[in-house]
Amino acid sequence: MVQPAAVQPIDRTRRGALAPRRRPGRARVRILAAGFAAAGLGLAGLGITNPTPAGALVNASAMSNPVLTGPAMNLAGDPTGNGTWAVAANGQVVATGSAELHGNATAERNGALVTGIAPTPTGNGYWIASHTGGVFTHGDARFYGSAGGQTLTSPVVDIEATPTGKGYLLFTSGGKVLRFGDAKLYGAPSQLTRGPIVDAAITPSGKGYWLVSSGGGVYHFGDARWYGSATGNTNTDVTGIARTATGRGYLLSNAGGGLFNFGDAPYYGSLTNKCSGNPTAGLATSNATRGYWMVVSTGRSFAFSPTSRPNGCGPSGSSKAARAANDLFTRLNAERTARGLPALRWDDELAAESAAWSSEMDRSGFRHSNLQRLLADGRFNLVAENIAWARGGSVTAATLHVAWMNSDGHRRNMLSPNLQAVGIGVYCGADGTMWATQEFGRYASAGAAPTASTPPRNPVTRSDPGTATC
Repeated sequence: MVQPAAVQPIDRTRRGALAPRRRPGRARVRILAAGFAAAGLGLAGLGITNPTPAGALVNASAMSNPVLTGPAMNLAGDPTGNGTWAVAANGQVVATGSAELHGNATAERNGALVTGIAPTPTGNGYWIASHTGGVFTHGDARFYGSAGGQTLTSPVVDIEATPTGKGYLLFTSGGKVLRFGDAKLYGAPSQLTRGPIVDAAITPSGKGYWLVSSGGGVYHFGDARWYGSATGNTNTDVTGIARTATGRGYLLSNAGGGLFNFGDAPYYGSLTNKCSGNPTAGLATSNATRGYWMVVSTGRSFAFSPTSRPNGCGPSGSSKAARAANDLFTRLNAERTARGLPALRWDDELAAESAAWSSEMDRSGFRHSNLQRLLADGRFNLVAENIAWARGGSVTAATLHVAWMNSDGHRRNMLSPNLQAVGIGVYCGADGTMWATQEFGRYASAGAAPTASTPPRNPVTRSDPGTATC
């Protein structure tokens, strides 16, 4: 049983920590003291005692988009236009939509960082490239050679397949282009003046290609034409390039979620200011669509088209619960930003866990979950939890946010410099009760959490009442 931490009750009654005095016609709000757990250290502090065995992951299969265990490095679109493959630095691949998973390069990369992925023309396979020039084949992708035995002066950053699927090109950050199979060379930059090359795209004919640098410079060769660059933008940090189906235009993405369109490339929106703490790693297109996909560091991809304008890395959907969760996420990162703290990235796995627990509380009662379950798969080495419920027509998500901020334990979780990710789940009960769970985590890849003080409450940056209700 989780016991509340020692906090100052608002009305000094027995209703539990921070249960405000009820008055006729007023909403009732209750929050429970924050829970905290650390991998390898058992459960500690903030009222959690007597650790129990780790439980199975809750609702892991309900995630709308799988999450990479390493940072996303590249994205490729399914030739059908209905799915994507994202690849992480550790070689893991996640597939969405119609794209099928044909394997990972987690073992065969032999310690090298994976930087690129290119699908075959059928979509029934793909090539994966590492920064050392290794090429790994999956599905119906055939091996035509690699640069693994060569001495490269700069790392490989991308792989692009020819239209026939019988060859591919490797591109390095220094601007070198390496050909294999039926791929042809049409030139390379003689000098890079706008930063290192970060990505490339091949023309529809396969008789040319574009390279893009981190500073937004675009270099074109063969039948690839120049339609513009992002060098004049003051906030560039370009991460990817993708051509249109016609080859008469291209799109550039930057780490902040921005999108630049040139030639006949359409603009259907971007992730600018929508994915705090989740830098955009790249983008992809397909010959079968006019739209495009953008991928963030967690591997979550977003489709942009005339009928799809994603809201960003917060909760997706238009339900009351989704709007409330998104409001809580926005308010949380506003508090952190105001205090000079990095924004928490949205984590789909934590969000699925949070949503499942909020639903469970509506069914079985208000209490903390078993935090050890979040440590079971090794993704996190530190986790924390805030929960709350509120009933009444005037209660908004902001009510819970302010209540959490006014509680030392909850605020410590929300403003912890050691936590990196969050997932928030809201459940609207049949009686109108709003149940909310915040699950926080520190990724195991970040190492042990250093000792750090928690910024003070003063002030609650987002104290407006908002409109997100159940």
